[in-house]
Amino acid sequence: MALFHPVMLTGDYLTVHDRQLQAFTEQCVCVVEFHFNSGVPAAHGGEVHYQQADAVSHDFANAMWAAIAATGLPPHGNHPVKSTATEKRSRWIDHYLMPTILLEPLFISNVGQADWLQTNRTYLADAIADCIRSYFLTGGHIGLSAGHAGKSTPDPGAPCVLGGSEADYTVDLSYLVSQRL
Repeated sequence: MALFHPVMLTGDYLTVHDRQLQAFTEQCVCVVEFHFNSGVPAAHGGEVHYQQADAVSHDFANAMWAAIAATGLPPHGNHPVKSTATEKRSRWIDHYLMPTILLEPLFISNVGQADWLQTNRTYLADAIADCIRSYFLTGGHIGLSAGHAGKSTPDPGAPCVLGGSEADYTVDLSYLVSQRL
């Protein structure tokens, strides 16, 4: 049976690349970045971004979207799996030296989706952890990055319509995933 060792990545990731260095130093086999979308109250759906030049990242993103969709979450648009070549706001994941994906499974600005997250967060964590275990069969160190949380300067991310912030929810979800690996 493969052993999985979650590594909670912290520090900056946009310009300083602390998390990328930590993932490299810890010899992570992959990294999962946790974020949530925010927009107008009616915006809904999820997406997964992958590194534009990495075929494993692309395939992992497709597998992860299938796992997220199986929880009942709808896609955001017709193509929920997106490359950093088109999703420029996620280009910083290209600085990881191992397969890395960025999850945005729902809109926390949508009351229905935020409510779904509060009710089904363990179900979502199970799906994410199961996907990681089934995709990386040999195990290893798994980098988990709680998005806006853990940066050197406070950054709560988007506010959740039900209270709290994106950072609160990404910390919770990444912790739940780490407990299931």
